[in-house]
Amino acid sequence: MLIAFLLLLLIVVSVLLFIYMIQLLFIPIVIGIIILMIRNAAKKREPGVSMYIRGVENSEARTVLTKGFEKQQTLKKLKIKVSKREIREKVNSIIDVVDRIFECIKNDPTDIKAARQFLNYYLDSTITILNKYIELSKHSTASSEIEETLKKTEELLDTIHHSFEVQLGKLLSNDVMDLDTEITLLEKTFRMEGLNYKRS
Repeated sequence: MLIAFLLLLLIVVSVLLFIYMIQLLFIPIVIGIIILMIRNAAKKREPGVSMYIRGVENSEARTVLTKGFEKQQTLKKLKIKVSKREIREKVNSIIDVVDRIFECIKNDPTDIKAARQFLNYYLDSTITILNKYIELSKHSTASSEIEETLKKTEELLDTIHHSFEVQLGKLLSNDVMDLDTEITLLEKTFRMEGLNYKRS
């Protein structure tokens, strides 16, 4: 009788401990699932860098695009802080060219070599200049020296935009050269195979 009671007690305690352990495990699992769902929802709302580099296999290109995307986001945040509408438009046009440059790199990772100085120097310098411009333009009682520096910076934004356009042109020119080379090789192959087609 005593053994049966002890056995029953052991079974009850084991069941209670099992239920308690499941609860201890269940709560962190539920919390983990909720956190994952929130993160996934946030990723869907903001495409972010993962969308920006989707489909890029080259690891160097992925790194460059990731850093580039972050710099581009910094430019966008700085643009919002610019008080003058025409200067915001200038910054916006720079951001558009930057986006097209990164699109070239995304489509052809070999463009990284041609764009290295742009990536490592010009983009960072633009962010630094824009940051300082915003800080200086906050002063309500600006001296003539500050006013002159602000004007120079505003004019420099046109030069920056032009230099970025030139960089984009170089990347596109490389693509044109690559395409011309491919066309020439293909035409030679057609001639060798006797498949040359002449338009009448």
